[in-house]
Amino acid sequence: ILGLGFYEIYALDRIPNYATLTWCVDAVKAKHGKGLAGMANALLRRATREPELWIQHEYYRNKTATELDFVHVFYSCPKPLSKLITYSCGREQTQYYLDASLSAPLLGLRFNKRHPQAEFLVKTYFNAFDTKKGFAHQGEFRLSLAPGTLDQNMDLDTHLRDGVVSRQSPASLQVLDECRPAFWNSPVWDGCSGRGGKSCALLEQYDMRLMASDPHAGRIQSLKQELTRLRLPSIPVFQARADKPLPFAKPMATIMLDVPCTGLGVLSRRPDIKYRFSVKRVKEIIALQQAILDIAHGQLMSGGRIAYITCTVNQAENQDQVRAFLKRHSGMTLEKEWATPANSFFKEFFYCALLRKK
Repeated sequence: ILGLGFYEIYALDRIPNYATLTWCVDAVKAKHGKGLAGMANALLRRATREPELWIQHEYYRNKTATELDFVHVFYSCPKPLSKLITYSCGREQTQYYLDASLSAPLLGLRFNKRHPQAEFLVKTYFNAFDTKKGFAHQGEFRLSLAPGTLDQNMDLDTHLRDGVVSRQSPASLQVLDECRPAFWNSPVWDGCSGRGGKSCALLEQYDMRLMASDPHAGRIQSLKQELTRLRLPSIPVFQARADKPLPFAKPMATIMLDVPCTGLGVLSRRPDIKYRFSVKRVKEIIALQQAILDIAHGQLMSGGRIAYITCTVNQAENQDQVRAFLKRHSGMTLEKEWATPANSFFKEFFYCALLRKK
């Protein structure tokens, strides 16, 4: 009850404070009696009198014994997860990442370069956001908007239905750019396609021979629907596990692996990840990533590339995973390694490594 009350006071500005106090105190009284109702009343009244106090770092630092305790309490972050992020990133960057996790995620729009209306609409959308309310970032056929800044008169649903625009995280598109897809050779295999956001982004922008697979039938169906909605070239799409060998007629020139990961870079979009976190699950994911990389190595032609991508800040899934792969396969070299900067205005964090077979 108190959690909901505090949330209303701090986050829902259309509900007057007196209304929040009335229902909260009445609810506590009905469930727990007068004593706790009085305590609830005192706490909520203090929250309305000193609104800034309750969201200050120092208020919580003064009431916690260690840095780990502070992270656990202030960011509502389980201690094993707090320990992992702090170990991987250090204290200063951990604060960047977790502050970002409390931010509302941006609305990322990807405009279909193949659609005749795309160039006109990306400019129209950019001109239709409220500069007073927040942030907008414009790239080629892309737009990132702070929540609530888009003009309500823009008919986004129609443009989505017509295949002119798609929703996609701007940080997700940024990491794809960092993999240098303009230089990829065909054929390209997207071995962990999911619902096909990156596959469709590639097909909109480049002429490449691409095939896509994922172990989940529902995601494969969604990818097929996306290809139809966007009127993109028909490509082979099939259900398969990337950690099992596939009977390709010829080796692949490029393999994109947007691998399963802990998702610690996208907590603002997926806060539930924090509460499902377990050390056992992390170990399972790392083993799966290793198996996927090893299978990809066997499917890759001489001179071919692997683009390895995660949406986590866990060093064991990123830099350590890549170093271990290079150690197992001496014929592979690291062409490029990149991670979203900690102070990125996208407030989501990805990692990629571009690996090449000698």
